[in-house]
Amino acid sequence: MLQPDLELLNRKSCMHRAKNSISVKAIVSRVLLAFVLGSASVFALPLHNTAPNVAYADIRPDDVVNGQMIGLGNVGVPDAPSIEGRYAALCTRSNIVLWERNSTSRTPMASTTKIMTALVALEQSTPDTPMTVTYGAANTEGSSADLKEGDTALLRDLLVCMMVPSGNDASVAIAENIAGTERAFVDLMNAKAAAIGMTGTNYSNASGITDKDNYTTAMDYVLLTKAAMSNDLFREIVGSKEVAATVSGKEVVYESTNDLLSDMQGANGVKTGFTDAAGYCLVASAQRNGFELYAVVINSTSENQRFVDCEALLEWGFAHYRNVELPNL
Repeated sequence: MLQPDLELLNRKSCMHRAKNSISVKAIVSRVLLAFVLGSASVFALPLHNTAPNVAYADIRPDDVVNGQMIGLGNVGVPDAPSIEGRYAALCTRSNIVLWERNSTSRTPMASTTKIMTALVALEQSTPDTPMTVTYGAANTEGSSADLKEGDTALLRDLLVCMMVPSGNDASVAIAENIAGTERAFVDLMNAKAAAIGMTGTNYSNASGITDKDNYTTAMDYVLLTKAAMSNDLFREIVGSKEVAATVSGKEVVYESTNDLLSDMQGANGVKTGFTDAAGYCLVASAQRNGFELYAVVINSTSENQRFVDCEALLEWGFAHYRNVELPNL
């Protein structure tokens, strides 16, 4: 049972934040007076801890738990997640925001752009649609799946080439085959972003190549991840440690760049990214005991630290997000 000095933090969604909180003490009192008819997911934290010799995490003034800034001394959280990423957010699949850092500040997002490319492709086409790689797509700058001009593949295979080895060539090939040009496909990406509610996002290309007009926010990418993870094929691709793709009749096996799939219990996605402008990025997801959490970290300090950061957020979320039984009030 939770201790009486713990408070039950208010539920809030990615778009709407509730203003009221219910104390655990109040819940316990009501349980004594009524039958329990169901359960609800809640978020519980020790807001005030007066115990001596408690080690506090290295937190920043812009770190936010459930709408409360914890770095200004007004809220004490002994085990707050300590990460190095500059922009970050942690959210449940049911839209409860658990933790934020600069979550609405605009930033480049590198190859995590490809999450939107995949989502739009799956909505605009079918996995078995045949596609051909053009000269322009094959010669796209940056990370590559080694596609050649004239290569043929189904959309599902190009999605693997794009999401697993992070092929910019596959991104452009998908865009051109679906919309005729990458520019036309980008228009579809921006329309989808608006429909999801990604108000701080704009796309200028399908791969994440650095451009001043290709930017997002950590909170927007929580919304995007939830939408993308609703697609079964997307989940299958980003949740696999190794994935095979067939290009021009030849099968190639790619190994995921997402180390959490091997290193963290329940990890099931989704995408890494890096450019000099965006820094080291990771959008990660994990599921345990029926809960799925999404963590976004942008501009972390090293290739490995982005995994450390996301794992810290996800583990912290699982430690504080749980089911409690609520009475019939």
